[in-house]
Amino acid sequence: MSYKDVISSKKGQVTAFFVIGIIIAALLFIGIYYRGFIMEKLGEKEIAKSNVQAEIASIKENIADCMNVLADDASNQLGMHGGYISLPENEIPINLANPMPNRITVLPGLETAYWFYDEGNNVQRLNIPTVMSMENEIAKYIDENMVKCTGDFSEFTGEISYKRPKTRVEIKEKSIIVSMKWPIELVRNETSYDLDDFSVSLAKPLGELYNDAKQIMDAEAKTNFLEEKTLDMFVVYDEIPYEGVDFECNPRTWSKLEAMRNIKNIVSNNIQYMKVKGTNYGLSDEDNKYFEVDALRRDDENLAVNFMFSMNWPMLVDVIPDDAILKGESFTSTSAGKYLAQLFCLNYYHFVYNVKYPVLISLNKEGYTFQFGTQVIINNNQPKQSKVDVNYMEGSQARLCEYPMTNVRVNVMGFDADGTLRPLSNAEISFKCLGATCDIGEGNKELAFPQCLNGRAIAERDGYNKNSAVISTNEEQEVTINLEPIYEKDLSVVVTRDDGGDRGLLSSELAMLQFEDNEQGYYAGAFYPYSKKIKLIAGDYNVKVILISNLTSPLQLKEQKVKSCIKMPKKGLLGIVGITEKKCSEATIPGMALSQAISGGEEFEWSVNREELADAKGLIVYAIGNKLPTTMEELQKTNEKIAKNADNTNFKVPVLK
Repeated sequence: MSYKDVISSKKGQVTAFFVIGIIIAALLFIGIYYRGFIMEKLGEKEIAKSNVQAEIASIKENIADCMNVLADDASNQLGMHGGYISLPENEIPINLANPMPNRITVLPGLETAYWFYDEGNNVQRLNIPTVMSMENEIAKYIDENMVKCTGDFSEFTGEISYKRPKTRVEIKEKSIIVSMKWPIELVRNETSYDLDDFSVSLAKPLGELYNDAKQIMDAEAKTNFLEEKTLDMFVVYDEIPYEGVDFECNPRTWSKLEAMRNIKNIVSNNIQYMKVKGTNYGLSDEDNKYFEVDALRRDDENLAVNFMFSMNWPMLVDVIPDDAILKGESFTSTSAGKYLAQLFCLNYYHFVYNVKYPVLISLNKEGYTFQFGTQVIINNNQPKQSKVDVNYMEGSQARLCEYPMTNVRVNVMGFDADGTLRPLSNAEISFKCLGATCDIGEGNKELAFPQCLNGRAIAERDGYNKNSAVISTNEEQEVTINLEPIYEKDLSVVVTRDDGGDRGLLSSELAMLQFEDNEQGYYAGAFYPYSKKIKLIAGDYNVKVILISNLTSPLQLKEQKVKSCIKMPKKGLLGIVGITEKKCSEATIPGMALSQAISGGEEFEWSVNREELADAKGLIVYAIGNKLPTTMEELQKTNEKIAKNADNTNFKVPVLK
């Protein structure tokens, strides 16, 4: 390389370094010049990111708070309602043959489920919820109310989207664990943030009190301690005519009405003293040990158990002989006792009772209450013969439900107004077998069922009447269950006068409506005007309309004196030789005042189809008004007319409008 080339090369290197130096200087100048601006922008991004993180934390906290509040509310409702949030429907509608529903109305607006009851046809029912069903009810309650509780995230300033929450609940002895899958996407300044899993835990002894309640129910089913204590009351209290012997020549008499009132009052006063051994209560003296029952397998001084029957609750009492005046019989009037008539008077008393009444059993610990109802049943002066086994039913439920082995595809279809069937989403499937009910899952797919012969697959969905199909799950199969839609309609009641004209309901009147479709197991009722809507399905109904009116002046049931006469031996020598004389005694049936009376109505059959229901906005029901009764005789005639009013020329069937 020549000297000239070397010099040229060095000049090129110097030029390159010079250019690079200029570029570096320029970058330094630009950096210094825009340093404040760049730092400001970077700070804004950090602040924005920090703000988003704060909002996300706030959203998480809001969700956790709502989970706590809703789980607390749901578990409190479970405790007050006997382990249910939605009380089970009556399998047999309430009627004269089955006048007591499957629940106790503890107070207006507060109902508690029976765990054991008789349907009125000597069919005994266990209605004990399972841990699984309680967990599902709490989870469902949380899912249905979560969006409303969180305020639909209205405070978040960006975009937010989410799917339906899916909650899982686990009930422990002393706590409730709630976990939720809720996919939530938050978008701010084209940056997205995903939330999904949430969980909380409540310190609440629901599981512990539920197990204690089952033990008490099991003890009652096996020993009938409530029935035995009730029969003891019949023996101890003279106010209740029951059984005995006396040597009075004038047999005792009792007013049947007064005797029934005494039974109710005595039971109400005594049941409240019953306590469970080993729990938190004090006994004033050793005599009160009589009210102590051994029903728990452990002692817990922090647990309080109370029993209650209220005078405001129903009690069914039948007594034989069934007379307005209950009286004994003179033993000396019988052939076996004629010889004794020459010596002294002898009377014996024996009354046979059939009694049914509710008892509320409440368990309380650490401020939490779990309560349930049971029916006390006495048949022919004997405690009920229990046909159910609490432990077996619950045990079979656990074993049956925990081992699903057979795949069954359950198709759930719903009717449209024109009769077209279409698949229904979100239909819940359960399976009932041997008294156990298992939660299976959602329909329209293959589901795992426990094996059982002639079980019943049940489909339920909001807005539809539940339906079922009998299946044997010892082999894989496919079953379809069709559901009828429930239509809610505006309700109005019109009274038809004797002259055929119509009028609206007076402010002093109300109408009781009952629509019963026995074939589909559907019942709808309303008290108009308090209830101005009614829910119906297409079907064939037995309809009963009762018009009730306030009386301008109360209908007085006069006090009645009933005279009872017997023959008894004359005093002295004439009595010894068998001469008798007539002796009479009187009993008083107290009077009362009725401020309301049945003043009309009718019973009839009525059919309605889907298309009519779907198209109609409301339903008009006509009630034939009869003369307002002023005497007991007229009141009785009004009751008799109701059964015949459907043949009245002024009778009108309900009209859809």
